[in-house]
Amino acid sequence: MNETVAVLGNESSMSSLALLDKYPNVKLESCDELIEVLDYVRSGIGTGFLPFWNSHVGEVTHSKVIDSLDDESSQIVEMWPGRIVFSCIGDLGYKLKESDSVASVHVAKIQCSEFIAQHNLDFDKCPSTTKAVEKLNNNPDLHIAFCAKENVNNALHSLLEEDASNPFNFTSFALLVPTGKTPPSEHKISLSLVEMPLFTDNTLDENQHKFFDTVFDVETNHLNDVAKPTFVRSKNSDRINIIFESDTVAGQDIISDETDDIEISTKEVGTLKNAYGPLTNKLLSQSFGLNSDTHDFLKHQGKNTCLFFCPPLGIYIHGFEPEIVETVTKTVIAKHFEKFARGIDVTDEQQCFFDKHYESFQSQSMREFRFLDIRNL
Repeated sequence: MNETVAVLGNESSMSSLALLDKYPNVKLESCDELIEVLDYVRSGIGTGFLPFWNSHVGEVTHSKVIDSLDDESSQIVEMWPGRIVFSCIGDLGYKLKESDSVASVHVAKIQCSEFIAQHNLDFDKCPSTTKAVEKLNNNPDLHIAFCAKENVNNALHSLLEEDASNPFNFTSFALLVPTGKTPPSEHKISLSLVEMPLFTDNTLDENQHKFFDTVFDVETNHLNDVAKPTFVRSKNSDRINIIFESDTVAGQDIISDETDDIEISTKEVGTLKNAYGPLTNKLLSQSFGLNSDTHDFLKHQGKNTCLFFCPPLGIYIHGFEPEIVETVTKTVIAKHFEKFARGIDVTDEQQCFFDKHYESFQSQSMREFRFLDIRNL
């Protein structure tokens, strides 16, 4: 990628480093606020790169990524998760003290909440880590900041070797372009944004069951080809959004004639070259040493967020309220069992998974399946 991309902060901000790690030759258009990045895209100027979900914060609402997909002012052309490591930096030789103020981007207050509590720090909110470092340099009463280690220089040093972030801290990023821009020809994976009523008592109603039946009844040759939800978010008090990725189901094709008259709508919101689920699996394995062989049903919960996943089936679903996301996840896993029962091709790993769990599924459906918190592994 050789084009210019709008990002939050300078080349040492978290967003810039995540982008440059994947595309080292990209040119950066530095913005002071997340909304400026989105405006860069919405106005038709060019591509923007934004965080939109974090494993501890949940949806990064300030970036308004999913809102922009919903109002069709932008579309995604790539998304991937990246580990976020906050270093505690300050003047050389400075000793961290209780009640010190630490400056950082606003989301760091939750992403580093355990470190802040452990050292009894006051939090000084900034619009970006770039602004936090500027504040540290210009305010003699401020001695520390949370930012990337790339901000260390002759004047600022890492005060502690440990990562100030909470365990399993990672963020999902999206490359956005103006709606209507033709995607690259190698992009074969479709992203769809579905809106439906919030589940009652965490249970799908008849029409919602029909919807999921429609999605999973699409003919595919292999289990890995079926549509998969990746994100669930609360749109308002009584409706939710679900983002699906699939190389076989696109946009309006998710809704069949059986379901197009109910309160469920869908729209195409982008395309990908690489599916998001396998990238999440790679991150959890390589960056956090998570051995997915330990348990087939796993979860991670943050303050306002959760991730439920089943590695053998390639299911990774991020969301907000655990009960709602667990309902979606169990529904999707159940549909995979049904596809398996109808004879769809599976990998050797998936065959082992079904051999181990199919009898329990037949007798109990998904009721007795329990998700293990990865912090307890």
